Amino acid sequence: MLKQLFKVMLAVAISSTAMVGADVQVGMWVLNTAKSKWRPGPIPKSQIITIWREGDWTVLKVEGTDSSGQPVVPLLTRYKEDDEAHPIDNGTAIATVRKISDYEYRVVEKNRNTTSWLDRHNSYSKDGKVRTSRVTGVNPKGEKIDGLLFDRR
Repeated sequence: MLKQLFKVMLAVAISSTAMVGADVQVGMWVLNTAKSKWRPGPIPKSQIITIWREGDWTVLKVEGTDSSGQPVVPLLTRYKEDDEAHPIDNGTAIATVRKISDYEYRVVEKNRNTTSWLDRHNSYSKDGKVRTSRVTGVNPKGEKIDGLLFDRR
């Protein structure tokens, strides 16, 4: 269950980082647990997302602690922002990233092994200090999911 929650969080992170324009997403982002809502709960105790570019790929590293305070194995994911499906999570899922504007992206992720899916609308504030991830979807248990807000570190 905690692994699945972390994968969902990674998916949110991926979608949240898909915004480019002036590379507003590049840098380090910290989950704001006080302002975030996550359904179904509980929300992770902490999460840090670090984003950088490697050519036309966006690279995302997610680390933190789960809702019980246990460290989560850091995950590294690469994706392209080209509106094409690309494998993520060692090929267990696919993600399609579409740029809406310089400050908004949409990411759709589908798990290849379960019926879980995520549709994320991510927006960055114009000043580049806040990233909001509006998530809808279904986790592997069939529960509806949503939530998360990140602040730039």
